[in-house]
Amino acid sequence: MTKQEFLRELNRLLARVPVSERREMLYDYEEHIRSAIENGSTEVEAVTRLGNPKMIAKELLATAYVQQAETSTSIPNVLRAVLAVIGLGFFNIVIVLGPFCAVVGVLIALYAVAFSFIIAPIAALIGIIVGSAYLGVLSPLLAIFAMVTVEGVGWLLAVGAISLTRLFGQLCIRYLKLNLRVIEGGK
Repeated sequence: MTKQEFLRELNRLLARVPVSERREMLYDYEEHIRSAIENGSTEVEAVTRLGNPKMIAKELLATAYVQQAETSTSIPNVLRAVLAVIGLGFFNIVIVLGPFCAVVGVLIALYAVAFSFIIAPIAALIGIIVGSAYLGVLSPLLAIFAMVTVEGVGWLLAVGAISLTRLFGQLCIRYLKLNLRVIEGGK
């Protein structure tokens, strides 16, 4: 593969990266090739030493997505970074995807519990007002107290879930960066 073919393929594979960042990445690889040629390698040898453009692009995309998630910790950015790191190899499916799915499952359950704690008292109150809910042995004052308590616990759980989600996003990014350093050989 020639230098131009290598750079053209790498450019094509990095199409999702903004143009300015992509130019910088391509320039770095062009400089590597130029330096190797100046040190006596042929163009083909220099390109061969760099490796497969598909693997290089996967690593560059994963690094770019992790950096993007680091600057803007949103669910789509973190998810994109996780999927990009997973795409680097089978080992990452076990090391990254397993814990990620487990924690996401716990967070979803926490949000569901918080939502149900917030909605249940409101539904019960509407039932009491409409007359379809039967209080049984509970006094109306005790029922209202229980509803307010459950509502408050629901809001506390919701705030806790939001805080845990933010913390998880930050920890996930740190973990992905560590994983990328291990994959890249500690560079």
